[in-house]
Amino acid sequence: MTEVFYNNQNPFSGISPAPLVGREQEMIFIGSRWGQVDRFSLFGQITGCNLGFSGMIDRQNQLISGFIPDFKNLIVYQDNISIFSGDYCIVKDINFEESPYINEIPYTISIDCYESGYFSGVFGILDPTEQWDYSEDENGILNLSHTISARGFQNTTQAIENARSFCLDRTGLSGIINPILANNCYNNPYNLLTIQENFDRLNGTYSIIETYNTDLLNSGSGILRYTIDIQSGFEQGINTVNFAGSIDMAKDTSLQHIRNRYKQIDLFSLAFAGYSGITNLNDLQSIPLSSGIVENETEKLLEFNLIFDNNPLPLVGVDYNTTVDYDTVSEITTVSFNSTIFGRGPIKNRWENIYNYYTGIFNGYKLANQDYLLSSGKIYSTYYPLNINPISQSETLDKFNAQINYTAQWNNKKTIPYPFQDWEYSINIKPSILQITPKLSLEENGYYSLIDLNYFNLEESNFQGSFNILRNSDVNQGVSAAQNILNSIIDRYTVPGSVNKKLMENNLTTGDPNQRYITYNVKFKGKPKFGKFGSVNGQSYDFN
Repeated sequence: MTEVFYNNQNPFSGISPAPLVGREQEMIFIGSRWGQVDRFSLFGQITGCNLGFSGMIDRQNQLISGFIPDFKNLIVYQDNISIFSGDYCIVKDINFEESPYINEIPYTISIDCYESGYFSGVFGILDPTEQWDYSEDENGILNLSHTISARGFQNTTQAIENARSFCLDRTGLSGIINPILANNCYNNPYNLLTIQENFDRLNGTYSIIETYNTDLLNSGSGILRYTIDIQSGFEQGINTVNFAGSIDMAKDTSLQHIRNRYKQIDLFSLAFAGYSGITNLNDLQSIPLSSGIVENETEKLLEFNLIFDNNPLPLVGVDYNTTVDYDTVSEITTVSFNSTIFGRGPIKNRWENIYNYYTGIFNGYKLANQDYLLSSGKIYSTYYPLNINPISQSETLDKFNAQINYTAQWNNKKTIPYPFQDWEYSINIKPSILQITPKLSLEENGYYSLIDLNYFNLEESNFQGSFNILRNSDVNQGVSAAQNILNSIIDRYTVPGSVNKKLMENNLTTGDPNQRYITYNVKFKGKPKFGKFGSVNGQSYDFN
């Protein structure tokens, strides 16, 4: 007696007699013999008397449900003895012949079985392929496509996983077959560009496609390509070179490695060679007007663009104008200075160059003083030098547009001592006068006689003024300096010593520290310092 079991169950029990079993073997080759497949055909009939149409349909569905899962075992018994056992079987199809669905339904079931012992290290794989395809571009790039595919069947691992493991083990360039025409014509390594995986879980197939490229021009690590665009300015005589290109590397390359490669390339030498070869000139400036890069981490691509020219001017320049005004009343000359500091070169370095020039080299006073000296003669004289401290100044740091605007004014007023920006003062002296008093005449009506009182009154001195302290100076330092200057003026116009003059008023105030002004008002009475006020016509007088 014959019995057929699938998935450790007898799917024919109670619905069909044991089917007839047909078996064929087919060899699987890859190079030499690789394995074999056993193809089984089960021929039988579903039987049932007086079940009717619906009852036969139920038995048909019961038979189908017994063969739904794939990759299960198939066992054939003859008189309770196993004559075949296969662990990995695929139900290819179940066919039912035309039938009125009364009493019997003929069927045919096709099953393929694979035995693991017949395979050599790659059990679970069918239809393996591996292919290398080459193509060459006009720009000297060799493209390579590596395709690996396989169909799997289930053993202890799912069919799709068997196929995928087989393909992944063969990825990379270890088994590369170089084309005869391109072999040994280049030294550059291949760059991995893309990896494409295709899954078909229903049929258990998997494929992977790797694409590579390499440089037939041997440009070094990665693929370097660039263009040179030269624009000639006939009117100004300035030639401009637009140097743009890219570095393309493998997808497993780090972005830092690409940056290091970019730094190693002497881009100016390449641009200079192209410029010189076309124009026969060698005046290209090595510092670019602008430079920029765009990084694509996903594509492992670095694109760059630089602009050079043959302009010999420095990277930082100053555009300025000077206005000289002379006041005929005060005989004071004022110089107004307005300047813009600008730059050329890479935008990332332009501001740094401009700012360093402004803080380290730029001297607006020197430029203004040169024009002050050159402009003198007819209207005014430079007998008085231009004060180094400006009477006003302002600056605008425009980092976005990479320029600095600086304006200032200087004049040639008498030098103002440090730490003051401006200084105004007035001196009022009421001199001592011989005291004479009128007296009515007793002899004639309307007549007076003058009587010498034999003394002079004291001289009165009043000193007033204000100091404007420089913004970066200490207010207390300004107060001390103002006091010293005030004492010097007082000593110049009065007799030194407390016994010779009497302090009548002394006010020195700082006011609001933010305004940085110091004001003073000092009054004295005492002996006069100048003139022979102590005697008249040889006659001596006292001071009171």
